Amino acid sequence: MLKSILSNEKFVVIHSSLKKFNNTKMFINEFINDIKNYPNTTFLFPHFNYDFLKTGVYEFETSESQVGQLCNIVKNNFEYIKSNSPVFSFIIIGPNKELFLNCDDSNCFGHNSLFDLLIQNKKNVLYIHLNCLSFTQIHYWEQLFSVPYRYNKEFIGKYIKNNIISQYILNYNVRDLNLNPESIGQTVNEQFFKLTNYKIVKYMDGEIYFNNLDEIDNHIINLLQNDLYALILNKDDTNNLSERDVFLCPNIFTNSDYYNTLLEEIKQIGKNDIFKLWHGDTHYIVDDHINWKKLCPKFIEVIDTIKEYFGLDVKATRFNWYENSNHFKPYHFDAAAFDEEKAKFQNITIGVSFGATRDIAFEHAVSKNTISFPLIDKMIYGFSKQVNIDWRHGIPQIHPDNFSNQGRISIIIWGYKKLI
Repeated sequence: MLKSILSNEKFVVIHSSLKKFNNTKMFINEFINDIKNYPNTTFLFPHFNYDFLKTGVYEFETSESQVGQLCNIVKNNFEYIKSNSPVFSFIIIGPNKELFLNCDDSNCFGHNSLFDLLIQNKKNVLYIHLNCLSFTQIHYWEQLFSVPYRYNKEFIGKYIKNNIISQYILNYNVRDLNLNPESIGQTVNEQFFKLTNYKIVKYMDGEIYFNNLDEIDNHIINLLQNDLYALILNKDDTNNLSERDVFLCPNIFTNSDYYNTLLEEIKQIGKNDIFKLWHGDTHYIVDDHINWKKLCPKFIEVIDTIKEYFGLDVKATRFNWYENSNHFKPYHFDAAAFDEEKAKFQNITIGVSFGATRDIAFEHAVSKNTISFPLIDKMIYGFSKQVNIDWRHGIPQIHPDNFSNQGRISIIIWGYKKLI
């Protein structure tokens, strides 16, 4: 197996999921023999344990891996060391294993952490994923770029090693659930591996992903320099939407100035009455009684992009314009929540926001509880039919003291999509 993958790398990090191999015993025997053929290579195997984050206690000698059993098999067959992190420890074998005992494990993904040390040696590091899409290193770049959906949190607890108890302060760049809810999807999926140019080979009844860390680093830095949300892109999840999902997709539209281009397209049509106030006076919409859409190629591009990405049958669209921060949209249901005919053909609402950042808010129809999150420029958002029945949604008012002339366009699609 390794012969077809390894070249001259000094360090190899291996994530795995043995349970996905039908013949686990055969795989283990071949894998152990494979590793023995590389005495000059240092191998690292995740031995992560998250109990410290919950209990505030970490026992170095007795903590067990919560991320698979390959590390335990390695422990039983090789001389090894275990790195010191109370959460992201590794079982390490090979000639340079002692190098990783000098890491600063108090900052999980920060300067001089084990993940930073791998980056420092990135030209000599290979990542291998055996039937497994886990990639914890990704949080290193998220912390490096201060992505807006994560923040630093301090955990203080007891660290027990060699029967000595000491206080331990751990800094962990954790996910902000308000900005990055579960329904967005996992940080890593097959599409991510394609974006970062991973190679894939078949092995036994499974798949192996692998790439040099230097190449991964270059790809991810380029992604994040263009879009701080690039690492949560997950198109595959669009095929797994349920009736109760709310979702965000922030990095489909990238380099173009959509706000000004779209506004200019509408204005160039030359109709003074093309904008009308929605339900009186809260914001503008483009009047669909005027035959304007075929004259707006950028609008058509937006609709077609969303339609293709989500595999959507488009039933209706709307162009909303919030000229400044005084404009808002009160809480409301989309028509399919109460119109039985529309409900037969519309089960999903998808919008994209261009221009000023505004909150999208949901108010529960019964309890009146609310939840909101910001929609930055080019952010796609959406929700399925049961959400539209259980929750009203809207764009909240902004206090006059925080007035801004910066406008916002939202393009809405009502459509039909197969839901699980």
